[in-house]
Amino acid sequence: MSPVNYRALAAELQKLAVKFGHTISNESAEAILIEDLISMSAYLGLSGDGDSRRSIIIVPAMTSRSADYWIFGQATLLSGGATTVFCNAACKKQAIGGSCFIGRESWNNAKKSIFHDLITPYAGWSKGIYYNNPNDALGQTEQAVVIADIDPSFMQEGKPRPQALAVPLQLVAYLPIAELTKKNRVEFYTTLSETTALINTAEMFGRNISPEAPGVHQIQELISTIFDEDNVKPLSDRYNHWRDYWRANPTAGIPPVTTDWLTVDPYDENDLAPNIFIPSFPPIDD
Repeated sequence: MSPVNYRALAAELQKLAVKFGHTISNESAEAILIEDLISMSAYLGLSGDGDSRRSIIIVPAMTSRSADYWIFGQATLLSGGATTVFCNAACKKQAIGGSCFIGRESWNNAKKSIFHDLITPYAGWSKGIYYNNPNDALGQTEQAVVIADIDPSFMQEGKPRPQALAVPLQLVAYLPIAELTKKNRVEFYTTLSETTALINTAEMFGRNISPEAPGVHQIQELISTIFDEDNVKPLSDRYNHWRDYWRANPTAGIPPVTTDWLTVDPYDENDLAPNIFIPSFPPIDD
């Protein structure tokens, strides 16, 4: 909500207090909210005590109103240069995902933001940083770990942007998560062992690897079989983009599209807790 709606927030605070057996007057509820606004402005506002500190706001939630948080993140960036990371649960009806970092110029109506950095581990493909396109954020049931490099001090660097400054919000990795089932887990581990044996780590080290390299496409086909219909599309989009632009935006070594994914195995009889599998390949011999 906008701060001008603080009275509506005060009314909601009063309703919430009643649920827990307390009573708050109108004046007290409004005073509490005004105090909160003053405190927030000290940390998030452009003006204040003169401190140059910039904040990163992490918002864990379980809501069906993800668009509200995208707008909140944009407003915070505009008002104070704070970076917002929205982490919403992926659960149909109760929560509809949409998790993302709020990117610079995310209010731009262009199809692609002018700040959209083409240098990513996936030849320019990006997911999880919101640039005013709903497809930038994670989907309604999409489960993934998105890692980004943030420099909150320069989120509002102005135009023209000094070339010497690093990109203040940069995608580091997108790790989709698949949950194995009793039906597919044995076949998955067997096929994975056969497929990773095709990867020649020594030959890939320090080189720009093409999609035709042994094992690359096979791993993509394998992991595509364990993701459900809602989550396999971004996985395919990532691989297809890298396949089409790997020469234009090269990354040396084993392609990240091959290694950047996770599986959760809740049916491992040897572990009390679910087993998280992280892809790895044989080390390079000295």
